[in-house]
Amino acid sequence: MATITHMGLRRRIPPSESERPSSPAVEGEESSASIEEVSIPNSQSKNASSPRWLPWQDRFLAAEVIKLRPFLENRRDTLQAWEQLADTLHKDSRRTGTMIDRTGPACRQRFKKILQAHKQNETRSLQKTGTDEEVDEHVQNMTDIVALVDAHEEEKTQKSFSVKQRKSTEKEAALELRKASMLGIVNREKLSDVSQLDGASVREKQGQRKRKRQSAGSSDDNKENIPTIAKRSRGQSAIERVLEQRQVKDTKLLQEVREWEDHHQQEIVGGIDRLSNSIAALVDLNKAQIERENERKADERARESQIFDLMKTVLQQKNN
Repeated sequence: MATITHMGLRRRIPPSESERPSSPAVEGEESSASIEEVSIPNSQSKNASSPRWLPWQDRFLAAEVIKLRPFLENRRDTLQAWEQLADTLHKDSRRTGTMIDRTGPACRQRFKKILQAHKQNETRSLQKTGTDEEVDEHVQNMTDIVALVDAHEEEKTQKSFSVKQRKSTEKEAALELRKASMLGIVNREKLSDVSQLDGASVREKQGQRKRKRQSAGSSDDNKENIPTIAKRSRGQSAIERVLEQRQVKDTKLLQEVREWEDHHQQEIVGGIDRLSNSIAALVDLNKAQIERENERKADERARESQIFDLMKTVLQQKNN
C-alpha cells in the first residue's frame, strides 16, 4: 500500500490488484467503496476521518471479538481490552493484505451496532458482499457472541442480587444484635446467620463456629455461668410478671366488654318483644273494630229488611 504525505498528513492509497487479498468477497468490497484514511495524532479525529465499516471488516471484527471477548472484562479494564483488540485486529488484518486501522473505542462502538443489528435479525441484510460460507460463519459468530453477552449480563445481575441480599441480611443481623443487647434477652436460634450467605468470609464462618462452641461449652460450666443465668432469670421473671399483669388487665377489660354486650343484647331483645306485643295488641284491636263494624252493618240490614216488610204489608192492606 502506497502512502502520500501532504501537509503533515498521511494518506493511504488502496493497494493494487496484485496486493489485494485473493478472496473474491474482499475484491468486491474494495471495489465498491474507496478507502481513504487520514492519520492524525488525535484518536477521535482519526476515527472520524476513517471510512465506514465494510461487511468484510464487520466479519473480521466479530471473529476477533469472539476470540478475545473484551466485553467480559470489568469496567476498570474495558478500555485496555478494546485497545488490545484494536491492535490485534490491525495486525491480523495486515496479514491478509488490507489493514483495519481503528482505535479501541471505534471497535467497541461498531461492535455495539452490529450486536444490536443481530438482535434485530439484520445481520444478513448488512452483509451485502461475501460468500455464503463467510456470511454463515459471521452469523454464527454473532449468535455465539449474543449468547455470551446475555450470560455475562445474567451473571452480573445475579452477583448484584447476591450482594444486595448479603447487605440486607447483615443489616438485619446487626439490628437483631442491637435489639438483643438493649433487652438483655435473645433467642440465639432466631438470629440471622451471616455465615450461611454466599460469599461469606472465612472469618465470619470461623466466628460463627466459635460462638456455637462457646454456647455449647457454657452449659457445662455451671459455676462460671451462674451469675449470668441468674441475671437472665430475674429479667425473664420481671418480663413474665409484666406480661401476666397485662394479660389480667386485658382479660378483665374483655369481660367487661362482654358483659356490656350481653346487657345491650338483652335490651335489644326486650325491646323487640315489647314491640311485638304492641303490634299483636294493635292487630287484635283492629280485628275487634272490624267485627263490631260488621255487626252494626248486619243490624242495619236487618232493620231495613223489617221496615221493607212492614211497608209491603201496609200496601197490601190498602189494596184490599
